[in-house]
Amino acid sequence: MAINTDRSPDTQAVVDVLRGVNGEILYKDLARRASLSLARTKSVLTNARRILQGDNILFGTMTGIGLKRLTDEDKVRLPRNDFKKLKRAARRARKKSETIDNFDQLSLVNQTQVTTDRYLFSLIEGQAESQLKPAAPSTKPVVEAPEMPTAENLIRLKK
Repeated sequence: MAINTDRSPDTQAVVDVLRGVNGEILYKDLARRASLSLARTKSVLTNARRILQGDNILFGTMTGIGLKRLTDEDKVRLPRNDFKKLKRAARRARKKSETIDNFDQLSLVNQTQVTTDRYLFSLIEGQAESQLKPAAPSTKPVVEAPEMPTAENLIRLKK
């Protein structure tokens, strides 16, 4: 069975409009320029943004208003938000795994699975936290450059 990789015409219309945006665009303007209803525009927006991401074009949201094309400077901050989400997700998952009341009555396989999951969730949470902290300043001592030999010193060394 062949996989259909064709894009819907609506998605392609939104992709084409967004490709030409170099700043901000309101949702209603995006819908108008793509000749779609606002509801239809929003329904294909996730796929359109994913397609553009493949071309290194990213858009951030202006909540409830529209989209903003991200500059390279904006893109630098994106992983920070992902670390925050990852940390929260790992903490929630770890807390859910801690609700098991009768751990000792679980099969050995399930005990191992729960222990492994708890360890991994804690590890992910800790790593995400460490990525969110500002880098510590270097503690290496400043080494002064040696003085350049003067003509007098070079003459002395020759003797």
